[in-house]
Amino acid sequence: IKMAETNMSPMYKILVKGNKGEDVKRLQSSLYVLGYLPKSGIDGDFGNGTENAIKDIQKGYNKVNGLNIPVNGQVDLITAYAVDKAVKATPQRGSTSSMVAIASDYLVRRKFLKTIKDTLDVEMEKAIIAFQSSNGLYTTGTLNFKTLSKLTTQVKQQIDMALAVCTVKEIANGEINKDTAPPLLITGILAGAIILWVMNKKKKAVGLVT
Repeated sequence: IKMAETNMSPMYKILVKGNKGEDVKRLQSSLYVLGYLPKSGIDGDFGNGTENAIKDIQKGYNKVNGLNIPVNGQVDLITAYAVDKAVKATPQRGSTSSMVAIASDYLVRRKFLKTIKDTLDVEMEKAIIAFQSSNGLYTTGTLNFKTLSKLTTQVKQQIDMALAVCTVKEIANGEINKDTAPPLLITGILAGAIILWVMNKKKKAVGLVT
């Protein structure tokens, strides 16, 4: 994955609410890439928005790594490392990785992109921005964790729905394919049973009328 230009490696001093300057601006640029700040938040002023973003980063870092670093909104060595590491792992324009290819496939499934890509180019960046905008995320054009989480969740729901519909049709038609069908989804079985029941009731009703 291409390394981000907004890395925080040189910044090891503590930054807290009220600080101002280039160090803060570099921090905010990283938070923007990660989807924790809007672009307008890159102003070099460590305010409430930046502090809350750092707290979210610290909470996430603790959860993922099983640690217990202070969730205080202050940027010390550990927090700076966590932000730096996350930014470097976040695909941006020009990045080439399997993550980009998978995300582009998901964007195609969601009809934000026409073709699967190996490189995050301008077209894919625009697709990511469109997806982020439609889902209430900051429009960074980067494949940050927030964006990937939302994207994969939606695609999973889309696939689950498609599989459920497929299962319902197979049950209704008596054509269950044990090789290709997923383990019989409870929703599919129930829906299929209901469909069959309704169809039988209609047949009986027609028979009684005639």
